[in-house]
Amino acid sequence: MRLSLVASSLLSLAACGGSEDSCTIDTSYDPVIDPARFATTIDHPLFPLTPGATFVYEGGGERIEVEVTTDREMILGISAVVVRDTASIDGEVIEDTFDWAQDLDDNVWYLGEDTRSSRTGKSPAPRARGGPA
Repeated sequence: MRLSLVASSLLSLAACGGSEDSCTIDTSYDPVIDPARFATTIDHPLFPLTPGATFVYEGGGERIEVEVTTDREMILGISAVVVRDTASIDGEVIEDTFDWAQDLDDNVWYLGEDTRSSRTGKSPAPRARGGPA
């Protein structure tokens, strides 16, 4: 978990422009993650992610397609639902990510993402895993 926190802090610092004076990073967030407290489905009434479901959002020339797959990925000992999120502008895919999990208290957690960006032509390594969004 400490590695995730350090990696997250470094990513946040880079997002702030690389200067400690330009933003404040909250390093106190360190949730207890117990894999036994996570559900096998995401059925939250406001954010259900049922395998096979697809959601499409469009506007301003951008299209985001969210597909809930039947795949699972082990993240921090949690069997997370793999949700594919593909963003495109004018038909060109600019980002393709995979994420999500739900705990037994119905909290839907964002556990990080495996991102592929077409803007750079590179496929970066999976991002640091973290807590809820």
